[in-house]
Amino acid sequence: MVSFIISIDTSFAMSNNFFSLFLSEDFVKESEIVVILDGISNIKLVHYIEELENENNNIRLIKSEKVGYGRANNIAVKHSLGEYLFFINCDVFVENGCFEKMFDALKNGKADCVQPLLIYPQSNLVQCAGAFFGSYYKDHLFDGNKIDAPIVQQEGKRQALTSALYAMKKSTFWEFGGFDEFYYNKLEGFELSYKISLSGKTCLYLPSARAWHSRGGGRKQYSFDFRQQEAYFWSRFGDTVKEDFSFYINMQMSNINYTQPYYTIILNQLRTWKDVLSKTHLQIQELIEMPWISPGTFNLWDIFPNELLTYNGNLLLIVENIRYLKDNLYWFSLRNNPYDLAIDRYANAVNIMDYIS
Repeated sequence: MVSFIISIDTSFAMSNNFFSLFLSEDFVKESEIVVILDGISNIKLVHYIEELENENNNIRLIKSEKVGYGRANNIAVKHSLGEYLFFINCDVFVENGCFEKMFDALKNGKADCVQPLLIYPQSNLVQCAGAFFGSYYKDHLFDGNKIDAPIVQQEGKRQALTSALYAMKKSTFWEFGGFDEFYYNKLEGFELSYKISLSGKTCLYLPSARAWHSRGGGRKQYSFDFRQQEAYFWSRFGDTVKEDFSFYINMQMSNINYTQPYYTIILNQLRTWKDVLSKTHLQIQELIEMPWISPGTFNLWDIFPNELLTYNGNLLLIVENIRYLKDNLYWFSLRNNPYDLAIDRYANAVNIMDYIS
């Protein structure tokens, strides 16, 4: 039996949209649904969930004071009956067959914890393909890439996954102590999956299963300071983390022209790019660092002189996220160099002209 664990900490509109689609799934109709209201004071939302419980005999409703994501989910799991647990946020909308593919990976022993490809509904670009670790930081892998990119479509193990939507056996959940309740709406699910993979079990990214994540749709209603929680994770696990940022970049280098040197400009505030680039086969002709550039969207007309637009050699731009390249379509169309590359802090490495086309 499968139990869906849903901690609600969001608006009425988001929950209404979520359940309207979620409850139409055949896989969901055959599963238990444990919903916990995490300190919800919106009467309209509370009444809506109560009505859903009355109308659906597979929904079990729990109400709690405001306890945060980790503790709320732990409470819900204790009330669940299923052998398999699916954790899902109310801002996630799945493609038909997503749950079934995840379940098969668990049931067949292919994975101990599994997540699908998560996609931004606003842009249809990758939101999360599992997690990666750089030097002193971690993030969502391939954020901003195209969902049909070969690297995105490559199934594989990850050191950690996101609990926005992931699944595991209940026995696995309790083997590793459930969600650490020190955290409050930030790293609970991430850390649990990391402990699973650290033990030698398999955390699997499954791109054949797809879902759209309107990221932060619920938690944006509240203000949280996550600095202490980040420090808590790194103080406990920093010595065990394996840097795989360079590994994922190198996986995308098979079609790169290594014979030509690259004039490299760093428009990003990470301080370890030189070390990362040294682990690739790229020839760096010259490297210019511009860490004062805003990590958000950038305007190349306001940053680069005309000499770079007309530069005859190849450019390598190190950026915050490759999706910002599309804000400079005209600049790149005028430059029109088929060998220009971009690498970002989410381990994306792309040919610029291919990406923006």
